[in-house]
Amino acid sequence: MGERFQLKIAGDDLNKGIKDFLIQIMDKNKINNVVVPLLIPSKNNVFPTFVRSKELLEDAKPVAPVLPISTATMVSKITKLSPSPEKILVFLKPCELRAVLELTKFKQITLDNLILISYDCMGAYKTEFYEEALSGGKDIDSEYVSKNLLKGEQDENIRDACKLCENFFPTAFADIGIGFIGTDGGVIIESNTEKGEETLSKLGLEKKEVKDRDGKLEKISRKRKEEWEKVRKDIKGETEGIDNLVKYFSKCIDCHNCMSQCPICFCRECFWESPTFEFTPLNFLGWAKKRGAVKLPTDTIFFHLGRLTHMATSCIACGLCSDACPNDIKVYELFHLVADDTQAVFDYKPGRDLEEEVPLVTFKEDELKELG
Repeated sequence: MGERFQLKIAGDDLNKGIKDFLIQIMDKNKINNVVVPLLIPSKNNVFPTFVRSKELLEDAKPVAPVLPISTATMVSKITKLSPSPEKILVFLKPCELRAVLELTKFKQITLDNLILISYDCMGAYKTEFYEEALSGGKDIDSEYVSKNLLKGEQDENIRDACKLCENFFPTAFADIGIGFIGTDGGVIIESNTEKGEETLSKLGLEKKEVKDRDGKLEKISRKRKEEWEKVRKDIKGETEGIDNLVKYFSKCIDCHNCMSQCPICFCRECFWESPTFEFTPLNFLGWAKKRGAVKLPTDTIFFHLGRLTHMATSCIACGLCSDACPNDIKVYELFHLVADDTQAVFDYKPGRDLEEEVPLVTFKEDELKELG
């Protein structure tokens, strides 16, 4: 395992080349199903789509630089109740791959008969930016491929979370990894698991030696980590103390969009949307009498602090929370900050290893003794 192969792309259309590669996998391995980014019928955006008919893959855009929703959330909807009786290829961005790993640990995804394929991702645009480009007839996918994917450069219009992402390449959890960076302008395919090795063995790909890839990936990752440290310092200053924290979330309207888009938030019965927060007029009259006034909506800081304590150890820093915020609150930055510190305490990295126990559901008697 870990062998690298060369994928030959006819022409310069990378989306078409990857799509043809997926079809080849399906044909050679007798797989009928794939989850892949596909143009929606209006042709102005791309969403993860469960495809059975190969003819519809004509509109597939596997490396489309947009993240309207996490594919991991959709995979959970498909496999949570039972494993799939048929094989399904699942094409994912690296952050989505990490989310799949975490959700698998929480028994929200069943991996049986899933073949996970991920790739080097130099980031995604905000959904509205990408939609505007497509609606205006701009070939934004080709520009992204040539300037970002194949050259390893970063577009200034990419989402803030993507600019700071240190884990933008497939991990060993991906059955099959696709690499563009440090490949001398080519495309390399890597098998990381027995399932991936078996799948690729039927394709007759040529082995490929790549010397500079790991070094170039490390260089980009190191640069992004340095940028994150600067952002981290700023956010820490902005949120230190209760007064600053209240100011930071002052525009929150309690819409819960950040929670609904978070791939790690999956509770069937959510505390924040339970009868606990259904109040009578007497509640408000009592609070107003005691305090003089009650800010509406109530409990916004409580909501964010509760979410932080619930999912900080498994936050994968995908940034979908900030994308979903209608008031542009920097939710991602604060959650990433708290997640970094929390994960460091437990020496835990979400999306690193399927066998690594999740701190939230693991009790260790000798843990955190320094806290008393």
